[in-house]
Amino acid sequence: MPKFYINTAIAYVNAPPHLGHALEFIGADVIARHHRLLGDEVLLGTGTDEHGVKLANTAKKLGMEPQALCDQNAAKFAALKEQLNYSYDIFWRTTDPKHQAAAVKVWQKMAAAGDIYQKTYQGLYCVGCETFKTKSELVEGKCPDHNAVPQLVDEENYFFRLSKYGPAIQKHFEEHPDFVRPQKRYNEIYNVVKAGLEDISISRHVSKLSWGVPVPGDSEQVMYVWVEALSSYINMVGYGWDEELLRKWWPTDVNIIGKDIIRHHAAIWPGILMSFGQALPRQIFAHGFITSGGRKMSKTLGNVIDPLAIKDLFGVDACRYLLLRIVPFDDDGDVTLLGLGERYVADLANNLGNLVNRVLKMCERYGVAGGGSASSASEASASGSVLSAPDANWPERVSRTWKKYNSSMAEFRFHLALEAVMECVSELNAAIEQEKPWDLAKRDEQRLSQVLFALLESLRHVALWLAPFMPAAAKKLYAALGLKLREQYSAAAYEQRQQWLGEKLGKKLVVIEPLFPRLEEE
Repeated sequence: MPKFYINTAIAYVNAPPHLGHALEFIGADVIARHHRLLGDEVLLGTGTDEHGVKLANTAKKLGMEPQALCDQNAAKFAALKEQLNYSYDIFWRTTDPKHQAAAVKVWQKMAAAGDIYQKTYQGLYCVGCETFKTKSELVEGKCPDHNAVPQLVDEENYFFRLSKYGPAIQKHFEEHPDFVRPQKRYNEIYNVVKAGLEDISISRHVSKLSWGVPVPGDSEQVMYVWVEALSSYINMVGYGWDEELLRKWWPTDVNIIGKDIIRHHAAIWPGILMSFGQALPRQIFAHGFITSGGRKMSKTLGNVIDPLAIKDLFGVDACRYLLLRIVPFDDDGDVTLLGLGERYVADLANNLGNLVNRVLKMCERYGVAGGGSASSASEASASGSVLSAPDANWPERVSRTWKKYNSSMAEFRFHLALEAVMECVSELNAAIEQEKPWDLAKRDEQRLSQVLFALLESLRHVALWLAPFMPAAAKKLYAALGLKLREQYSAAAYEQRQQWLGEKLGKKLVVIEPLFPRLEEE
């Protein structure tokens, strides 16, 4: 069975999860679930980044110990497994002793390679980014991401010879055009690499930062968070503690991150991996930012949207769907509660929910294709004698949607995959109006049976398409068709299920409660 290792960026725990975290985690979960359907053995890793100046400062302001703040917020991130149906396999914390021991081993390997040295350094440090900034990266003297003037740091630190690996990293980019996706992020970071990478500071003096992993052999220095934290991706799959596990899962097949940390992941991390002799990730995918009402989310502006509030309002499955339908995963997107509500009504309540409800109730009403009482037509449907579609449009519609869906999923363009699904759902609703099953019931029972079967078979495909996005709703829909939806298929079985089949449809239909109830006016 093919292996597929995917991880998210480890989330910084100076605050609880926000909407950007939800977007990243749900997107990664959709990829993981899709690859399970494709027949891969999947490992989805996530976790929390729990060191650094920003976290220590936040804890101090709150009157808490740093570890207590880490424990409090890490628990909130871990809880997303249930709250957002986030199917991660590993939750890795950087305050875990296993991680810290592995991070020390990484440092020691880099030092043994001759890639770490000490020097006095003066630089501009943005606490918000936990990153040193060059003057060219500032806007009017401030970090553009945090609108804050960086601190002037003047101290003796340890440095990593990143410049030594610059040519090799550039070559890797050129030989692996899919190393960074989407394309504009590849272009952005490739130009940075091509311009030349400089050595970077990788430690802080304990007088400036006491909350971190100590540098081995030097109690006066702690590791720079972006070196220690980056190693979590390989540490969580066994580096330093389980060589067999490491051989099975490393390198990462895809690392999902936000676009604001692409330089750390696509320029610095490759150099670190080369230094201690490990393979580079196969792909790094950088998603965009979420705005609300055209503006960056801010408590001051009052436009911050809590992902758990969306979940409570619309339900878990709808929350997952709405975020990835509205926000292009490969670009920035704008989210408002009004927009979410309108999309819920248009796509889920009026379109998909209406289709499912109509089809199952018609089957029940007309006693055809397994609904209601047995009849000669339903028996014929169950026996397979009338399982052909009324005409070629039905299987062609499904085949066309699969092509759009598969190509969009391969590129993580989830909004386009879901758009294709909803286009098909709209066409199916239109087909009902065209075929008029209520008229067929009076004059052509065989065609009625064919039409209802074709609708049921089309719904089976809809459930498969939606399974990575709305796993609970897809499972419920599959069960309503008398089938059992698996989370894992073989590649051949999943391929087979993309074809126009009869898969025992018509014997055990169940009329279910509305998948997506209509919202109250407010």
